[in-house]
Amino acid sequence: MFAAFHTFLEQSFPRVHAQLKREELPGGSLLFTWPGTDPSAPPCY
Repeated sequence: MFAAFHTFLEQSFPRVHAQLKREELPGGSLLFTWPGTDPSAPPCY
């Protein structure tokens, strides 16, 4: 359902897709994880 939009995002923002971890969630949502410099620090939401 969202495949064309996901392709558009990947083409429009190639550096985001190259640097961040991308997960496709049920329902077609995308979750990008941007790791910090301190792995022991709590996550930001």
